Amino acid sequence: MVLRLPTSWRIAGLAVALCGLILPAFATEVPGSLGKQAPILSQRPMDVYVATGAADACGPGCSEWIAVDGRFDPGAGKRFRDFLNASPRRRTLPVFFHSPGGVLASAIEIALALRENRMTVGVARTIQPGCTVLRVAGGNCDMLVKSGNDVPSQFSFDGAQCHSACVYALIGGVTRRIAPGVRVGIHSPKVDEQAWKQFADRHPGVRRLTSEERSQSLWRFVMALGIDPDLVDAASKVSHNSIHILSREEIVRYGIESTDRFETRWMLRGAPDGSANLIKAVTSGDDHATAIAQLACSDLFGYRLTLFRALPKDQFALPPPAQLMAGDAKISLLPGVAKSIAYWTAAARPDEMQKLAAVPQIDIALVYARGPETAVGIKMSTAGLGAALTELQNHCSQRKLNASAGKPPAD
Repeated sequence: MVLRLPTSWRIAGLAVALCGLILPAFATEVPGSLGKQAPILSQRPMDVYVATGAADACGPGCSEWIAVDGRFDPGAGKRFRDFLNASPRRRTLPVFFHSPGGVLASAIEIALALRENRMTVGVARTIQPGCTVLRVAGGNCDMLVKSGNDVPSQFSFDGAQCHSACVYALIGGVTRRIAPGVRVGIHSPKVDEQAWKQFADRHPGVRRLTSEERSQSLWRFVMALGIDPDLVDAASKVSHNSIHILSREEIVRYGIESTDRFETRWMLRGAPDGSANLIKAVTSGDDHATAIAQLACSDLFGYRLTLFRALPKDQFALPPPAQLMAGDAKISLLPGVAKSIAYWTAAARPDEMQKLAAVPQIDIALVYARGPETAVGIKMSTAGLGAALTELQNHCSQRKLNASAGKPPAD
């Protein structure tokens, strides 16, 4: 049995999978049928700088923030990481985006940097007096934001937007503030053939993944961040020549705005190799961490149950076993550590899992180290679990029949 870490924790593979994939920077006005008319956004490469404003400019007690403005260009991810690493203070500031979109791989790298540093994010415009969004490259305003110094600015939600690739960077924040009136837009990606050719020239022999494989990678990425992956499916239905502005209801439903607790449904998802996993994500607790429960076929035991959750910062010791309880049922999960991720795993029989599905809630108790100060309690609804287990069992049975007949796994 191969342990499959959520995709967001395997960034090297994800970068290859999404190479050449872009979410076009949306520069024209939003069609009237999709919302209010949106002002033109700057297409200049992304700028990142510390902005300073009046007392409470960016919220109660907040007078300085990190502004991320412009298009997500190919080097944006590295620039953002370098910017954060240049000063520990920067990793404590909230980040506010105002962007039309751009290269998806850059947005994902920024999302991972935000999640690793457990940062607060939002959507807002950062304005310098006397400057416009269409500032001239090399001009005084452009040089000001590229100076590396703190930039005196004004903060505004009015006209603030985060579209296409920007959305995938935004969801990397642990705390996500989406103010009423700001626009968050999605649409389907397209392949930048020139970017793919450049990558292939630098990496001879690399295999170009199918659109389905890239979609699977993106689906798992957002799931690992605790976002409902229906967001990816919804975006895929919107032409890359158009855009859909998310309603407040959609922002809440997909989990884009963080709350004290967010839980996805139980979802059966197939992989290109023919395997399938039943997956659920729950984001809760003071640290807003995401736990992922994953159930997969196992030839020996029926299912392999695995729970993933990020380790607290600066803690790498092997955690104690976890306990899963539902009604009278109880399952002990043995621990492991992979990089900064803790996981707990156990064999589970089909009848055992059906008993769990018969009660309203599963309670999971885990600790990261010996001591009550690191104890975490996770509650998972079992709504929909019974039907999802039936689907998974049918898939597992078919795989066993194919294997006994010498057939390759079905896609």
